[in-house]
Formats: sequence, structure tokens, C-alpha cells
Amino acid sequence: MASVEPEDGDNLSLRLVTAVGLTEPERAAGIALLAALEPDEYAAQFVYRFNDNQDASFLLHVIAPQAERFLSSKINLQPLLSVVEQGLENHALKSKNRRTKVFNPARLLEQVELPGFICASRAMSQVIEQIHKIRSSDVTVLITGESGTGKELVARAVHATSSRRYNMFLPFNCSAAPRDMIESQLFGFRKGAFTGAVENSEGIIRGAERGTLLLDEIGDLPLELQPKLLRFLQEGEIHPIGESQPRRVDVRVIAATNVDLERAVAAGKFREDLFHRFNVIRIYVPPLRQRREEIPALINYYLNQYQQDSAKAEIKLAEETVDLMVVYDWPGNVRQLCNEMRRIVAYTESGSIVTPDSLSPEILRAGGVVAQIPAPTQKRASEPALSLATTEDTTLAEAVEELERRMIQEALRRSSGNIARAAKALGLSRKGLYLKMDRLDFN
Repeated sequence: MASVEPEDGDNLSLRLVTAVGLTEPERAAGIALLAALEPDEYAAQFVYRFNDNQDASFLLHVIAPQAERFLSSKINLQPLLSVVEQGLENHALKSKNRRTKVFNPARLLEQVELPGFICASRAMSQVIEQIHKIRSSDVTVLITGESGTGKELVARAVHATSSRRYNMFLPFNCSAAPRDMIESQLFGFRKGAFTGAVENSEGIIRGAERGTLLLDEIGDLPLELQPKLLRFLQEGEIHPIGESQPRRVDVRVIAATNVDLERAVAAGKFREDLFHRFNVIRIYVPPLRQRREEIPALINYYLNQYQQDSAKAEIKLAEETVDLMVVYDWPGNVRQLCNEMRRIVAYTESGSIVTPDSLSPEILRAGGVVAQIPAPTQKRASEPALSLATTEDTTLAEAVEELERRMIQEALRRSSGNIARAAKALGLSRKGLYLKMDRLDFN
């Protein structure tokens, strides 16, 4: 078995990396053979091309594939290639000069045509598809998702693609107003209708006439006010406080909430008929941890925005910094990431490179600890070495995968869960370790 590394991309000048069981003349002959082969001839000569998850490309040549050990059983070469790949990652890591690599935002996808949207994931593509499907309708929309995911942004996009886009978009937060004032704020009132009503007020709903009203945090709407809102949704009319006759209004309604409304209905905290009136079209906005592909694009967007706001320029992020931000779960979602970028720009001078030690402590802790891995203990002489038990039904691929899993677990245990030290011990880059952990379904 021989492995060679192309020195200059597709240049046919090859450099031998490692060889097993070959004499010097056989090594030279092997390199000459590989240099003479065209890529479409590799398979016939048992030559495999792959990379080390970093910057190098390799060719692996299996010598004497007709040997008895291959002909006598069905051996899958893919696990062997995975093991060789690990070794080559180690080789490349040791031979490479370690320096801070700057995150390059030019690799990011451009923003889609919807205002304010950065879409680089299948999850958000589905949201955009839903928005486009209802662009010609005035149907009521319910937007759900965790706090900070961008539900108001989705509501604005629904409005921006509708026939009402040239009219008012008016958001109202049902949890921000005092409970005893929500009715008057929404439906309006007549002068003298109650103490403090010194002049007429048209209310929030009439203020959105011919436009779109966003009722944010609809799950916090007081139960006693819900029947009046239901009538407005069903009949298209409101009854301002102090007036004798209802008034018709033309308003499209979008509701948003981070509350489980089905559970609220079951608990008697939200009217079932009102829930079904809102739940005509439901758009679920996934949390940021389910659309990590967008994190680099969001980082770049907010980095540019806050640099302009702060009159700063040429602030760049190290790739390791971006890696840590990508693997962080962001419990506060996009709002938390936005605030993190605002803090980074505030603390960073123009022309600087942001390294991982500039990140918030919770991001650094999350990047260094995985699944509450216990602290390392001193190994006793009687402690058994890492071993792997197999059965007759165990395939080579399963055995290799289990060995990888145990080696990673042991490396994380010895490093107290520190990803950087574990990756170094395994001969991997930090990104390479994260990729393997993701493939092996580490939680």
C-alpha cells in the first residue's frame, strides 16, 4: 500500500508520504505509475483519491489487490481508507505551520430577495417557501418559535410580499402593555369613556387600516379580552370603548408567540376558538442551533453593521473564533448572537483580528465541554487499556466506528472535555474532531 500527495493541486509532480511493504525500486515504480495515470483510470488500478479535511489532497494505491486476503472474503475498503485518512490528518497537522487563519466572509451565500433575510439552511428555505406560497392571500398567519428566532422578521417578510406591502405594518406586543390598558390600546376609545380619556383614540387596529397588524406574544393576551379579539377576526369590525356602534376595519392579522398554544388551550388559558382562528397558516421558525449553516453569514452581517455604527473598519474574526460560535447552541438564538457581535465590535479596535479569548465565557465553556464529561482521574496500574469487543456479526466498518467513538471519549475524558486538547491528542484539527463527533452522533 502506498500513499502519495500531489504537491501543487493537479500537478503531476507527486511526493511520497508513506509506503508499507515496498522496496525502494517498488516505491519509485509506484510513483511513476501514479504520475502516468489519468483520473478516470484510478478505479481500474485500485487508486483512491481523498483529502485530509484540511488543505492537502492524497492518492492511495492498494498494491496486489488480487491477494488471497481480498479474494477469500468480502472486505470493505472504506473503513481502511478512514483509518488511513486519520493518519494523514495527523501527518498534515504536525507538518503544518500553525497560525491564526482569518475567517473569509466571501465564501458565504448572499442574502435572498426577502428584506433582512440571510438564508443558508434548508430549515429557513422552507420558511421562505411558505411565505411565497401565501403572498397573494390575506389569510391569518400564526408564527411560532423560541424567543429571539426572528418571528417579527418573518412577519415583516409576509407583509413585504403581500398586496398590502405599500401600507402600514404595525407591531403590537401583547405582553408589554399593562393588562388594564390593552383593550383601549387595541380597539381605541371615545373621549370621556373612562377616567383619563381626554381625547379620542383610534387604537392600534385602526392605525393599521389596509395594512398588516402583528400581534406579538399573543399567548399572553388576557383571557377576558380574547372574545372581543375573536369577533374582530371573524367579522372584521371593532367596538371602541365608549362608542355605541361598531366600526368595520380592513386589517390583515399576523400573530406570533413562543408559547405552546395547544397546551395553553388545554390548561384553559387560551380560548380554543380563538386558537383555531389564528391557526390557519402556521409558520414555525426553527432555533439557531437547528440552522447552524447561517451562523457565519449572520456573524458577517452584524459585524459589518456594528462596524459602521461604531465608525470602525477592518475587524476580522479568526477561523477558530467562528468555529466556536458555530458549535455553540445559542439559547437566546439570533438575538443573543446579535448582542455578542455588538459586544465584540465595542471591545475591538479597527484592523484587529478577534481570537477565541474575546468571546463570552459561556461560549468558551460550551466549546470546551461536551455532554458533562467527568474530570480526569489518575490512571491506576490495574486500569485496563482501551479495548474493543467484537462478535461474529460485527462488520469491520462497525468495529472501526466503535473504536473511533471510544478513542474520542477517552481523549475527551483525559482533557476534561477540552476540545482543543482532545483534538491535539488525537492528531486532528478542532474542526476535524467536531466533524467526526457529529458523524458519530455525540450529544
